Amino acid sequence: MGAVERARQLAQDAQPDFDDHPANLQAQYLLRTLRKMVAIEKAYAVLEQHLTYGRPGRGNAAKPTKTHERDVHAALLADVLGRTRSEVGKAQGQKPPPPDRYYNSTVEQSISRGRDLLTRAFSEGEGWPAVRDRLRAMRGWRQRCKALLDVGHDEEQEFYGLLAEARATTRGKEHTLALSDGFQHTLENWLKAWASDDPDDWRTAVAIQCEDDRPGQVLHILGLLEED
Repeated sequence: MGAVERARQLAQDAQPDFDDHPANLQAQYLLRTLRKMVAIEKAYAVLEQHLTYGRPGRGNAAKPTKTHERDVHAALLADVLGRTRSEVGKAQGQKPPPPDRYYNSTVEQSISRGRDLLTRAFSEGEGWPAVRDRLRAMRGWRQRCKALLDVGHDEEQEFYGLLAEARATTRGKEHTLALSDGFQHTLENWLKAWASDDPDDWRTAVAIQCEDDRPGQVLHILGLLEED
């Protein structure tokens, strides 16, 4: 159904005698209705953008740019992995700045946009420094947990063997319990999350560890996690 047909349908639903009016008056009314419909659609788009990209404590709810993946990558390289601006530019295929220039403005702008996007995604009301430190800590989690992922054989079976050691049971019992309570699927997601290069996946892994204590028990056995 087109916009005009929708407007006419709305008018007919609200006014049973709408079709009895002269055609020119109907057309004028439909034109005003269409304008109001467009205004409502624009307002809804603004509301949707606010709900999708806004965060408490932040007034800016801008939609990520078309280059958001590149910008996020630039910010992670510079501020989380400690790469130089030259290294960031090279990783993104940017030409190096002329000898008389200290930095590449394109790279700086990309890093700045990436910081803003990451702050919106990970902020709990703080600014970029706190988000940066949180991402650095999550990267540390990933590096420690990859020791489990790199054991060289079936990581799920390795996990259940270590979990049995931590809980003084057997690998079979832990596997059976995981199948019955749904943890088998959770474990698959946890292992995949730590194997990913996406910080959003790392956060998912941490959330899983907060919801179920079994990953933490295994990490403790491996010496990768201290007890509280």
